[in-house]
Amino acid sequence: MARAYGYDAKLRGAFESNYGTAPGSGFFTLPFISCNLDSAQGLIENDVLGYGRDPQAPMMDVINVDGEIVVPVDVNNFGTWLKSALGAPITKGKPASGTITFSVNPSNLDTITVGGVAFTFKTSPSLGTDIQISSDPSDALDETLDAAVTVLNASTNPAVTPCTYSHVTGTAVIDIVHDAGGSAGNSFTIAASAATASGATLSGGSSTDYLHTFHSGSSALYSQALEIGLSQIPAYYMNAGVAVNSIAMEWIRNGGARATMNCIGQSTNKAVSTQAGTPTVRAFQRFNQFQGSILLNDVSIGNITRSTLNYANNMERIENIRSDGLIEGVDPTVAAMTGEMTVRFSSTDLMDLATAGTSVKLEFSYSINSSKALVITAWEVYLPKPKSRIEGAGGIENVYAWQAAQNSGTGKMATFELYNQTSSY
Repeated sequence: MARAYGYDAKLRGAFESNYGTAPGSGFFTLPFISCNLDSAQGLIENDVLGYGRDPQAPMMDVINVDGEIVVPVDVNNFGTWLKSALGAPITKGKPASGTITFSVNPSNLDTITVGGVAFTFKTSPSLGTDIQISSDPSDALDETLDAAVTVLNASTNPAVTPCTYSHVTGTAVIDIVHDAGGSAGNSFTIAASAATASGATLSGGSSTDYLHTFHSGSSALYSQALEIGLSQIPAYYMNAGVAVNSIAMEWIRNGGARATMNCIGQSTNKAVSTQAGTPTVRAFQRFNQFQGSILLNDVSIGNITRSTLNYANNMERIENIRSDGLIEGVDPTVAAMTGEMTVRFSSTDLMDLATAGTSVKLEFSYSINSSKALVITAWEVYLPKPKSRIEGAGGIENVYAWQAAQNSGTGKMATFELYNQTSSY
C-alpha cells in the first residue's frame, strides 16, 4: 500500500485569468519547504430539540481555504510570489547606476558633472545649472542634496535627462540610475570636484540580466491556482483563487533564506492525476543568510543579531451568500510593512533617532552578485524607543519594532527589486 511522503510532494502554480478558475496551462514548478494550504469545513452543532437527550446529526459549515507556504528565497522562482503579493513588476534590462558621495556640505563653486554637464553649488544661484547651498546648521547637507536632485531632475538638457537622480534624507549620497535598461548607461559619465563619484561612468548595465521592480500599494494583485501533488497515492489537490495575504521574512546569521506566505484561497478540488500539464521548471539558486545585509540610510548597521520583515496586504474575505459555501473573493485593504531589529547596544545612534521620531530608510538585501540579488527598500521607517534591559552579565540588546509608511518623495512605502536572468513574470 502506497504512503505519502514529503519528498514526493510537488507544488505547481499558475496565475489565473479569472478568479477561482484554474488555467489549463502556464504552470511552473515552485520549490517549497512546507505547506498547509488546504480547505477546511467545520461542523455546526445541531440545535434541534424534541428527540431526547441524544443530539441530532451536525450540519456542515462553510468552506475556508487558507494556510501557509514556506518557500526558499531564490533568484528566479521568488518573483512568482512577489507578483502575487505586490502585482506585476516593471521589468527591464538591468540598468546602469552610480553614486556621488559627499563628506561635508559643498562649498561655493564646488561642482558635480553628469553626462558632461557641470552643475555648480552656489550660495547665490543665478543660472539653471546652479544649486543652492543650504546654511541651515541642523541639516545643511540634506537640504543641499535635496536641492541638487531637484535641479538635476528638472534639467531639460538631453545630456542630463537620461537618468533619474535621488537623495534619501539622512544620507550623504546622490543616487543616479540610467532610465534605459541594459548596457547603454554604462558610458554615462559622472564626476565631482569635492565629492566621491562611484566611477568615471555609471556601471552594471546589462541586456542579458533583468531587473524586476515590484512596488507596494498596488490594487491590481494576481490570484494563483496552486496544485499540491502526491504521486504515490495518487492525489492532486488544486487550490484555486489563492491570494498572498502576507510575506514574512527573517535575517539571521546562518542558514538558507526563506519566506512564509500566508495565503487565502477559494476552493480545493482533488483529482487522481495532475491538472497542471507539463509545468515549466526555472533554474533554482537559493540565497543564503550570510549573503544578506541591512542598511540604514545607505550605511551598514553593525551589531544586528536578528531582523524580521513582514509585508501584509490585509486581505478581506468577500463572504457573499452562495449555495456552494465558498467565498466570492478577497480584496486587499490598507497595506502594512513592519518588522523587528534586535541590536546589540553599542551606541545611542538608533536610540537617538527613535527618541527624536526621525524617519529612516531601511534596505534589506540578499546578493550573490550584482546580477543575482533581492533588494527590499522601506523608504520611510519609524523606530519606536525601546526599553533597555540589562539581564545578567552578557551583552545588552535592544529590540526596535519598526513601522514603514508611504514616502512622499517616492510615492511608495516599499520597493522590492529582484535581479536575475528571468525575462518576465
